[in-house]
Order: sequence, then structure tokens, then C-alpha cells
Amino acid sequence: MKSLFVIFVVAAAVLGAPSEDVDGRIAGGYDVDIANYPYMLQLEYMDELVCGAILVTPNYALTSAQCLRSRYAEYFLVRAGSATLYEGGQELLIQNIVYHPQFEVSNNNYDVALMLLSGSVSNANPISLATNDDAIVEGASLTVAGWGWEEFVYYTEFSTNLKVVEIPILGNEACSSAYDIVSDVMFCAAYLEATGRGFCFGDNGGPGVINGVLVGVISFGQGCGDGTHAGVLIRVSKVRDWIYNIIGTVDV
Repeated sequence: MKSLFVIFVVAAAVLGAPSEDVDGRIAGGYDVDIANYPYMLQLEYMDELVCGAILVTPNYALTSAQCLRSRYAEYFLVRAGSATLYEGGQELLIQNIVYHPQFEVSNNNYDVALMLLSGSVSNANPISLATNDDAIVEGASLTVAGWGWEEFVYYTEFSTNLKVVEIPILGNEACSSAYDIVSDVMFCAAYLEATGRGFCFGDNGGPGVINGVLVGVISFGQGCGDGTHAGVLIRVSKVRDWIYNIIGTVDV
């Protein structure tokens, strides 16, 4: 996993050419059992992984809005309850997509969308949503997960097994200086040295978790853990009310 964009052409343009002096592997990242990350979903489009997704109720999944835009809902497949890419678990179609009303394509602000699934997920468990940003503090360890690229080389392959890595949260100043488009709905996480640890193409829409609570949704970034570029996530606390308004849950 490293930094990412949904469409490969966009990823290439924004991330630039792969760096030859960066290992690119998730050094410190590791394969995990889906039982320990039961909210983690694969989001496939025409039989290819495009993003991760997060189960928030048995019938609704949360992901990055950019993962879904300019695509046909009927060609998506959500796979739950399997750590193995393209295999096993429960397969569901998408019945409806709801984009955050303030989502902006130009700067990825409010880059989240909810997917109403074609059925109820029976082999996975939803994750709790953060009620505030108290856990998002500089230096705190953020757990991110996905099947994204293991090294930033064009036409590389996705990971065949779900991987997880911990990366530190950056302060607001470091985050804002990394990208001009960072808003108060976003936060950054990255190592400030080249470790190869982070998230990459195919990982957006996936979770940023602290102490078992969803605090962020992976949105965009550069450099694939190169120690220079940060990864950006959407603050779940900023979109939580919208989520519950859509899913109709009263136990908030």
C-alpha cells in the first residue's frame, strides 16, 4: 500500500514517475486475517479492484467518492469477509450510491460516498465511527489497510492478501504545507523519512483506524511512503452526521 488515485492516468499524472531509490514495499506492513478487520471490504469494478471500502451497517458501505464517480453502479461488486483478493467471502452488488453533497472533484473535499448494498452482509461486522477528532493528534499511530500496490511501479499488481500498516499522523501545519488543497475536513499521515510504509493506488476508500474506531477514510496522496509526500484522509467526525442521516440509524 502507498499513495493513490482511482484512475491510473490520474495517478500517474499526480504521483509522477516511480522513484528508483525508494524500496516501495510496505516495510513493516503485514498480511492479516479478515477476522481481525471484519469491516474491510473489496470494491471491484468489472472484475478488477479499484478501492477499499468500509462496512458501516450490514447494508451500507462507505468509500471514497472518487472511487465511484464516472462509473456505472451495475458493474461494481463488493466483497465482504475475505482477506484474499478476488476470492471467497460474500459478494454483493450496489443498489444505490449517495455522494456527500459537498464533495468537490477538483480538490477531493468531502471525498466520501455511501453505497447501499444489494443485500445484508452476513459474514462481516460494521465498524464504529468516531464522534470527534480527539484521537487525531500529531504522532498518534494510525492503522490503514488495503489490497493496494505494494510498490509504486506502473502496471504492478495488487496485493493478493489484505495488508495492514501503522503510520503516524502529521500535524496540521505539516499537512497543509504538503498540499494546497487540504481543508479542515482532512488530515494527513505519513513517515517523514523514506520507509516505504503508507498507502497506495488501490487503497483509497479504505479505513484509517485508531483503537478500533474509524477516524478517517483514505482519500489521496503522493509518493508511496517516500518520506516526502503525505497521505490524506477525510475526517469521519466531519461526515458522521451525514452518514447517519442517510443510513437512518438513531443509535449515534
